[in-house]
Amino acid sequence: MHRRQFIRAGLTLAGSAALSRFSFAGQNSPSKPAAPLQFPKDFLWGAATAAYQIEGAWNVDGKGESIWDRFSHTVGKVKGGYTGDVACGSYHRYPEDIALLRAMNLKSYRFSIPWPRIQPIGAGKPNQKGLDYYKRLVDALLASGIRPFPTLYHWDLPQVLEDQGG
Repeated sequence: MHRRQFIRAGLTLAGSAALSRFSFAGQNSPSKPAAPLQFPKDFLWGAATAAYQIEGAWNVDGKGESIWDRFSHTVGKVKGGYTGDVACGSYHRYPEDIALLRAMNLKSYRFSIPWPRIQPIGAGKPNQKGLDYYKRLVDALLASGIRPFPTLYHWDLPQVLEDQGG
């Protein structure tokens, strides 16, 4: 399945589940249907991703190795030997991804910032190219009227810290 088809199918499924009617024992009878689900007027519909699952560019622009990079590159750990090395390629294709968010009229986007992209060895001076990427991403989201919701740690410990005991 093409990555865009996968995203659309997932969002369609999530949307249909969220908008379905709920019925709890004793609350509704066959003669009295459930009330439609109502969301507040200021509710922010959005999408969410995890960096390892969508970014790719695993060793680009100074990003350090993460525990997921090491795990997926270890023979026998992942069926088929798949890795997140390319994933959906969002690191290089984020403008297309933002266009999809806009086309779906989503107003928010929760994304994770991988620690090894900002601090390749887990501490010390930040990786400017990593910071610059997230500045471009946030600026593009804001310019599109989409509110960014960054997650600063999404289970992507720098491997060097894991090697020191985690």
